[in-house]
Amino acid sequence: IDEKVAYFGAINDFTHIPQQPLAERVRPQTIEELVGQQHLVGLNKPLRKAIEGGTMYSCIFWGPPGVGKTTLAQIISHTLHTPFFQ
Repeated sequence: IDEKVAYFGAINDFTHIPQQPLAERVRPQTIEELVGQQHLVGLNKPLRKAIEGGTMYSCIFWGPPGVGKTTLAQIISHTLHTPFFQ
């Protein structure tokens, strides 16, 4: 078997299409992977200290689509081992 075919599946095999959208597959998983908002999540910044210290407070993320509100909420949830509801 050709290694490429074995790795990627047969050329006409559409059963291996990823189930999640690309945006979900490349979404940052940790605070270190997060890009932007360094004034909040950079080293020794307020939100990062709260997340890493496990003392998260109630907050509202507001902004236009695509700036990372949901991603940051998911990272907080994962880091603090709490449920995330969307």
